[in-house]
Amino acid sequence: MKTCFATLMVCILLLSACSSGYERVPDEAIDQAELAKAEALAKKILEACVSGEFVNLTTAEATLTMVDGLTPDRQQEACDFLQEKYGTIEGLSIGEVLQTVETADFRIYRFKGSFKETKELAEVRVTLDKNGKMSGLWTMPWADGS
Repeated sequence: MKTCFATLMVCILLLSACSSGYERVPDEAIDQAELAKAEALAKKILEACVSGEFVNLTTAEATLTMVDGLTPDRQQEACDFLQEKYGTIEGLSIGEVLQTVETADFRIYRFKGSFKETKELAEVRVTLDKNGKMSGLWTMPWADGS
């Protein structure tokens, strides 16, 4: 449980999204503005680990549940875990985008995270809801096609 919590900065997915299944979004169909938003939000939070600052998300950029759930304590715990496992974030590159099959209510942006202290890639997964608001963010070891 502790390992799961440590790797999970915040994971908030609605049950309907989980039960629908996901499909890969073709590269040419990816909304580039939304991709940039997902990347910027992930970087904002990950780079705060380096500066030691607390990120306050707004309800314009994230769901209320995400805003309330991303507490300073959770951020610190996640930053400590990431620093210990991977080191300092260097950059993100998009791996793939998934969306819920039937409703397209959620899109999952799977970024490959590169870090200074390791060659191991980490997945930085950002979930945006149908309104383009962040509804989840977590990290895990990178695996192709997950």
